[in-house]
Amino acid sequence: MEKKYSCIFIIAFILSLQSLFAQSSHKYFVTFMKGNNKFQYYIKPINFSGNLKTSKVIIDLTFIPNDSVTINFSILYTEKYKEVDSLVIKSSNNKLVVRNCELLYYEKWKKQIETRFTSSCKVDNLSLIFSDEFWDISLYDKKGVKYYSSNIKNRKIIKKINEDLFLFYINE
Repeated sequence: MEKKYSCIFIIAFILSLQSLFAQSSHKYFVTFMKGNNKFQYYIKPINFSGNLKTSKVIIDLTFIPNDSVTINFSILYTEKYKEVDSLVIKSSNNKLVVRNCELLYYEKWKKQIETRFTSSCKVDNLSLIFSDEFWDISLYDKKGVKYYSSNIKNRKIIKKINEDLFLFYINE
């Protein structure tokens, strides 16, 4: 009997801790309460394959609606990227141009090198980009431009984020 009450107490304690952090999780994004009825959203990483079979870009975003957005992205390639001039995410409805990309780190990842960058920019309506799941991504550096595009899997992810985050929570 004593073990039963201990288990119930532990479960109740864990559930009460969850409510303290005011966070909800979804398969593709996480919501955080910032205070003053402001919410911050983190969109989990989305992978895009490039025009070179050995190249991939992985993008995640953190934002407060109608405020700034932080775009973090990793480039998986056979060599290091020392700098990126800009990253452009384009859908039929909008275009997001990311400049001032700051290098975070290099890391060996299987047979490739992961180069991680971050940048912030002001975005009036991020939901326009997510309203169309057909994305084209251009990565500009000193050597030229590399292209990435959405495939069936990440188009489903983008569409689900639009339906479950932008249409349901933000644009209500």
